Amino acid sequence: QVKFDNNLLNGLSDPLRNQVKDQFDPQKLTATANQGLDRLPGKPVKPGDSWQREETVNLDAGQALVFQNQYTYAGTVEKNGVKLDKIVHKPLAVALTIADDSPLPLKLKESNLKPAKSSVLLFDRAGGRFVEIKGSVRITGDITFIVNGNDLPAKLDLTITNETTEVN
Repeated sequence: QVKFDNNLLNGLSDPLRNQVKDQFDPQKLTATANQGLDRLPGKPVKPGDSWQREETVNLDAGQALVFQNQYTYAGTVEKNGVKLDKIVHKPLAVALTIADDSPLPLKLKESNLKPAKSSVLLFDRAGGRFVEIKGSVRITGDITFIVNGNDLPAKLDLTITNETTEVN
């Protein structure tokens, strides 16, 4: 369960509060935390086994990137004297979505995006947690928005880099 004191947003202007409110939505924060744990397979695996998961990255103003990801178990590695499970992540597909109630002055007509690159996750089985995640995803492609009833074509070239390391 995630709780957030919405009074902390009261000092923001109405337009800004409306844009960032999704980042502090308890249901979305809970879903994001659970999604991190759901990266793991639901059954025992051996090196070379793969599984797929759909994952959503919530952005501000009702926007989200919905990924279809593949994870592959690469066996165990030892780091700082600890045996860790190595998992390789590869994004297979991605779609941009914009909620109907988004405060943005545009609507999404279509997106044709392609992801590339990969990440490596190190999981401490004994501790039940990811201790390191390093990688990036590059998203490229075409997007068409509707603004004031007119199509607005755009091209996207976005790289998101992630490096998370547990510090003891």
